[in-house]
Amino acid sequence: MDRYTHIESYLMNVLSSEDKAAFELEMSQDPQLKADVEAHAKMKSALDGLVEHDVKAVLDAENNQTASDPIPMPTIPIAIGRRKFIPIAASILVLVSVGWWVNKPTSTDRIFENYCKEPIGFDTRSGENVQIDSITKMYFDTYKLIKENKFQEAYNIYSSSNIPKDHKLHDNYEWFSALTLLKLDREKAIEKFELLSKNQSHKYSKKIREILEELR
Repeated sequence: MDRYTHIESYLMNVLSSEDKAAFELEMSQDPQLKADVEAHAKMKSALDGLVEHDVKAVLDAENNQTASDPIPMPTIPIAIGRRKFIPIAASILVLVSVGWWVNKPTSTDRIFENYCKEPIGFDTRSGENVQIDSITKMYFDTYKLIKENKFQEAYNIYSSSNIPKDHKLHDNYEWFSALTLLKLDREKAIEKFELLSKNQSHKYSKKIREILEELR
């Protein structure tokens, strides 16, 4: 279940008690998810209110007619015609009053922000001069390029570096290569993640499957 289907299921109260509790726990730990739920709830409320108002207006118009009134035009086509404007009016209402769709980050940006976490560095509190190999140094230096929004440069390094498979950071290089590609080319990123997903023993196997579920 992708993120927004999960939100919709939560707001419609169709989740099991266990899933609901887990989702609410996740919201308490993820400010962005909480904000998305609140925005989605406002949009849903606005749409429900608009439809309710439209139906009430049609019924009131029909009930207010008297026997002396001229023969009315058929009400069914009118009702249908009115309903044609519901999605348009609802869209305008949501965009103006909520502004959620305008400000909502794209799926690839959101995935990137959620999963691209800064690599854990080395503990140098002992004061000792910690020696790291060139591959590890390049790994951390390249992440700095991501922080500077130099995604193409970072991707070029991550993807072109010939890291031995037995090196502890081999999977990390592949992971950040795929993540950085999200900022450059969505379709190629999907291909990259699909390729990585074939390796069930990959360090980031679970997260790779989660991302593919959101991208598809």
